[in-house]
Amino acid sequence: MNNLRIIIFIGAGLSLLYSLDQAIVLRMPGRSRESARKRMDQAEWLDKDSKDGALVKVTGKVSTREAGERFVSPLGEVRCVVLHMRALARRGRSPRGEMIEKLEIKPFMIDDDGSKLLVEATHALLDLAPARAPKSADVRKLLAEVGRNDANASTSRCEETLVEVGATVTIAGTLVTSPVRKLVGDEANPIVIRSERVLADLANEP
Repeated sequence: MNNLRIIIFIGAGLSLLYSLDQAIVLRMPGRSRESARKRMDQAEWLDKDSKDGALVKVTGKVSTREAGERFVSPLGEVRCVVLHMRALARRGRSPRGEMIEKLEIKPFMIDDDGSKLLVEATHALLDLAPARAPKSADVRKLLAEVGRNDANASTSRCEETLVEVGATVTIAGTLVTSPVRKLVGDEANPIVIRSERVLADLANEP
């Protein structure tokens, strides 16, 4: 009887070790935010004296430029203006995977205490954590978005990082003053976006 219990315990332990090993092997590697934070630190706060071509930053609330000018994220189905998708696509049962990334950006507005600033960019560095996907999320939608419809949905790993409509963020970019004042960014000089925690105004609480 004791020998049987020992065998059962050993079997359970080996099964647990295998599960942990599989979880480590199959997990999505993290994304570095170091370059985003470094560029954000280099930016000066936007003010009336900011010059054309300067790297400046401003904090405000995100809104769409035009109604409907936004994305809906494939995993969380969240309305957003910036969507960064990452997939570690695997085929069959092999733990080896192909990392694919896709960044999409719509022009959007930053509302800073009633003053709206246009943001237009083709590239961005995101100092943002990946969004937590709901349990009902269908990873096949994200795999299709990055062009990997043939990947194994059960062993592939996916994540989305996004800038949600209505979120409060700090954004850094190159200032353009004419003909429209706006922040711009491209691959050589990307915009940077960092999320900000909104604190409740306790003084105005009922």
